[in-house]
Amino acid sequence: MSLRETDVKELASQDHEVLGSDFCSGYTDIFGKWNTGFDCPRMGNGETVYCCGTVTYKYCCTRRDQHSGSSIR
Repeated sequence: MSLRETDVKELASQDHEVLGSDFCSGYTDIFGKWNTGFDCPRMGNGETVYCCGTVTYKYCCTRRDQHSGSSIR
């Protein structure tokens, strides 16, 4: 079964929570390339990990002040 990019974007636009981690939804980067969403798992020490970055570049981080809301879209 193959997912179209529109299907992936629709799924990514929904709120997700995977095993208590934050989810970075899929996004189109500054080069126009689609990047599939990914989970930000908790650290081994229990520290919370957030989806951080911008709408064109997402990454996992542990600094709450870099988090731009519940799952960057």
